[in-house]
Amino acid sequence: MLKPLEARLRELKPAEFRRMESAAANATIDLLAAFRDNFSATLRAIASLLAAPNYADAMWRGRLHRLAHDLRGLGGTFDYALITAIGSSLCSLIEHRDLPGDPRLQRHIAAHAAALQAILQFDLKGDGGGHGQELLATLRIDRPKPETATP
Repeated sequence: MLKPLEARLRELKPAEFRRMESAAANATIDLLAAFRDNFSATLRAIASLLAAPNYADAMWRGRLHRLAHDLRGLGGTFDYALITAIGSSLCSLIEHRDLPGDPRLQRHIAAHAAALQAILQFDLKGDGGGHGQELLATLRIDRPKPETATP
């Protein structure tokens, strides 16, 4: 199996490798800017849904869940572990069967949305340090586990 692969591999010159590395870094910067724009737009959509909440409406909850789910999935890609943790918790709250009749759960959803807004406003990357831990403690969410490379 390695023989056919060897025919496709070639040695990269250091200058070529540096050009590739630079192109990748620039692409990552562009993607991060797009992520922040998308994050901001998603937060506006969440705020719009929460401005006129209809917790009993399955379609309304579905739209809110999709937004939270998308954030949860993208947070780790751009070193925003807090977004992943809070997005995951928000998804669980939205799926809770008692949500339509439980004002405490409904307030908790609003608090999650406010926490996500704080992450954007203060650019809390990674686990957010002390501020991030305060957010998680306020929301009663466990600290995100650091990602480890798999061998």
